[in-house]
Amino acid sequence: MVTKKSCPKCGSFEVDFYAGALTGSYHCKRCGYIGPIIVEEDDQSEKKI
Repeated sequence: MVTKKSCPKCGSFEVDFYAGALTGSYHCKRCGYIGPIIVEEDDQSEKKI
């Protein structure tokens, strides 16, 4: 199973883990969002719909 991570602000998949270990943040290369919240969905969720 593959998990896709996307930005909660713009929906881009260009998201990197930004800083810290367990309490780190994510950074979106497209819109510049920095924060702890990220949208994750597996590749199976698209097939169920």
